[in-house]
Amino acid sequence: MIAFFEIKSKDIQVDLWRFKLALNPNHPVYLGHFPQKPIAPGAMLTEMVKEIVELEIGRKLKMTEAKNIKFLNMVLPENASNLELNLVVSQLEIIHVKAEAKINQEIYFKISATFV
Repeated sequence: MIAFFEIKSKDIQVDLWRFKLALNPNHPVYLGHFPQKPIAPGAMLTEMVKEIVELEIGRKLKMTEAKNIKFLNMVLPENASNLELNLVVSQLEIIHVKAEAKINQEIYFKISATFV
């Protein structure tokens, strides 16, 4: 399977997690979204947040709630080789995540989600 993203670096500080990511411009999702002007699908960006949390806590998760999902700018794969993803993570029985992704200090998307 071809990876949608690559983690270039990470800084985990208790409940504040910071990642530098690069999106893979050759991922097959861009063939359908959209061939003439590839844009990272919101569902893939949301899944990316879930996968990163899963990697860090070491187990599979199920998203039970997502709110305040905001796609503020189009994430173009050719411009997303230096995507900053900042997460505030609260880990109790239920995991609460507030994530914000930026490129060059400009916010591209935000999400607040709950996982079990």
